[in-house]
Amino acid sequence: MIASMTPGADQTRLAIQAASQWAVWDPAAASAWAVSFPAGPTRDTALAAVAQQWAGNDAAAASDWLQSLPAGSAQARAAESYVGKVVNQHPELAARWVALIADDQTRARQVQKIGQQWLKKDSAAAQAWLETARSSSAQKP
Repeated sequence: MIASMTPGADQTRLAIQAASQWAVWDPAAASAWAVSFPAGPTRDTALAAVAQQWAGNDAAAASDWLQSLPAGSAQARAAESYVGKVVNQHPELAARWVALIADDQTRARQVQKIGQQWLKKDSAAAQAWLETARSSSAQKP
């Protein structure tokens, strides 16, 4: 029903709600449904909703799923939602995906949060990652 709607804000809003609720019970099925939308905002935001729910239930499985998404805006939006959800509990998993966040300010804030949280859990690993993250940021055009 949602897929047959005219593309636009209403379709996107309903797709987000459906994907988010479905992902609580069956994130793989919710993902498959969300991927069936044509490339664009509806698919991107529905996949971001799946990522957020899945990350809350099983952060490692959600990280594996992110790898299965094709590179591009859908994966980037899903990664941003994933990082936002897991940064406090699993900063080491968030670190894998933070580079995909398109907005520079959002990415910088998340890098800082990852560093802060990870330092509390494993300071040596966090410091090594922070050095790499800083080097990567310095090399950006």
